[in-house]
Amino acid sequence: EWENLVEDYLRRKKEGIPKWEWECRYCPYLQYGVCGGKSLEPKISEKEVEELYLEYLKKKEELSNLENQLRLALKGKSININGRKIGYVEKESVKWNFEKLKEVCEKDDLCKFVQINWRKHKEIEEILKKKGLNPEEFRTVEKSKVFKV
Repeated sequence: EWENLVEDYLRRKKEGIPKWEWECRYCPYLQYGVCGGKSLEPKISEKEVEELYLEYLKKKEELSNLENQLRLALKGKSININGRKIGYVEKESVKWNFEKLKEVCEKDDLCKFVQINWRKHKEIEEILKKKGLNPEEFRTVEKSKVFKV
């Protein structure tokens, strides 16, 4: 089996054939236009996507039911399974008193540790505008695509 793997690797390397489709994006043949590459487009119809999504929802509900069963079975306790603690595990959360910190810290030092409340971005804009400053100079806007189901 090992010899077959090595032979297949050497043959593919000699012929410039990637083993997996995702390897095309790293291939110099594709980058220089020598090869059209393997199709990187998903080979799946909208109907198949719909079926996958419905299956996902079904499994998500099953997982939710299993989680509820675990909650009932553990009744506020936790246990170790395969070196991992599951159930009602203690989690530490720290909250700082920023009013007290402001009394002892320099503004520059404190700014390194304070996070702006994103829910109040309109208020921050108003404060900056009142000071004659352009809010655009104090922020960057990044857009990205995320997977959502």
